[in-house]
Amino acid sequence: MSEECEHCNWEFPEPGLAEAVFGSQECMNCGLTRSIDKDDRLEAIQSYEQKIHNCEQEIARLTGQSS
Repeated sequence: MSEECEHCNWEFPEPGLAEAVFGSQECMNCGLTRSIDKDDRLEAIQSYEQKIHNCEQEIARLTGQSS
């Protein structure tokens, strides 16, 4: 999923949750904005949903609650 900036060839990191939701990402080197395609957005959002689910399970385990 990682791509390079068209302007400066800087490698974009994996999109964060906000970037996935809004559909764009800014180059950390030159500031150029790129669009994130729908499949990459969905993949990033699903990854964050899984991380949240894992955190909820760990909290439940540590507190003795079932989810």
